[in-house]
Amino acid sequence: YYFVLTYLTQLVDLLSWVQLHFSLFKREVGLQLDSQPEHHPMPPSLRSYLQQVLSHTSGPNSVPYSEITKAAIEEQLINLQEIFPSLGISVDEFCTNDGRVLHLLKADGTIPVHYQGSKYNIPITIWLTEEFPVEAPIVFVVPTHSMIIKPGHSQVNSSGQAYTPSLCTWNPSNNLVDLTFELSECFGIEPPLYAKPTHAAPSASPPSSASSSASRPRPSPPPPPPPPTYA
Repeated sequence: YYFVLTYLTQLVDLLSWVQLHFSLFKREVGLQLDSQPEHHPMPPSLRSYLQQVLSHTSGPNSVPYSEITKAAIEEQLINLQEIFPSLGISVDEFCTNDGRVLHLLKADGTIPVHYQGSKYNIPITIWLTEEFPVEAPIVFVVPTHSMIIKPGHSQVNSSGQAYTPSLCTWNPSNNLVDLTFELSECFGIEPPLYAKPTHAAPSASPPSSASSSASRPRPSPPPPPPPPTYA
């Protein structure tokens, strides 16, 4: 009886040891699994849309991009919207300087701009030219009805076209994400859009310096951008 009791006691101790170490093992493995980075696959809608658009090589809605650049165009637009989800991707007609009408991909919406401690949303459109990414895209600032383009802006002309350093020195190693970050940074230093000044009723007394300062144009956030137009 003594030997049986001793055996059972040792067996219970052994089972307790196994259970303890198995629990520690599960915990360690669980921590290792939890520490693995999460991968969030890109929703298929944008990729499917781009593949459908870029597959059109003939017909009235065909896009003019070279076959060897289509994969790069697809990846650049997907990366762009991952980082700037306020930019929608679509195809639209674009009239070139020589009078041709092309169906080009574009990214339009708003980009965040920080100016003097405040955040503004500047509406832009990025057109992918037929030679993109070898050739630079064409970028326009698109003022709303309540906004105006700043006269004499150093990097935006009177029609709203942007001329940032990377746009002026574009090469195939440039990409849309870096360009958009550059636009946000440049526009934060010098906003290209201002709210239209409101004309107050004339006063008998001359305006004070404070009221004169308050009437100067100031950056104004536009309404939220429309949702992406792809299916």
